[in-house]
Amino acid sequence: MNSVHDTVIHSIYLAYYGRPAAPAGLAFWSEQLTRADGRADAIIEVFANAPEATIRFADTSIAGRVTDVYRQLFDRAPDADGLHFWVDAIESGRTTLAAATLRMLDGARGATRSWSPHACRRRRLSRRQSLLAPPITLATHRSRPRAR
Repeated sequence: MNSVHDTVIHSIYLAYYGRPAAPAGLAFWSEQLTRADGRADAIIEVFANAPEATIRFADTSIAGRVTDVYRQLFDRAPDADGLHFWVDAIESGRTTLAAATLRMLDGARGATRSWSPHACRRRRLSRRQSLLAPPITLATHRSRPRAR
């Protein structure tokens, strides 16, 4: 069991489904994340297209979905600039809802400030484009070996 991967999986469940992972789902997805060398981008599309997500958000607009992710991760609605940025990026095809959710999750986890829409709000548009780049991998954030 990898505690970093477990934390990431719980966070993805929270972002997509509004709930923590059940033990069986946690074990399964943590293993998948381990097999993907910690790359959450390798499994995130499955969450976006899973029956639970498609049923829960079938009638929800992109703006509604982005707002829901913000509420799940940050306990607040997005500011107008952040909402516009993500909706425009998704609707224009520069990113997917799954990839945008992963970037928002990275911001919530504090993986790096450059992923945070709040930090980017004050930067030029060209700087914001970095949000649409491939996500960082979790391989660099693996937990330290335990002392024996």
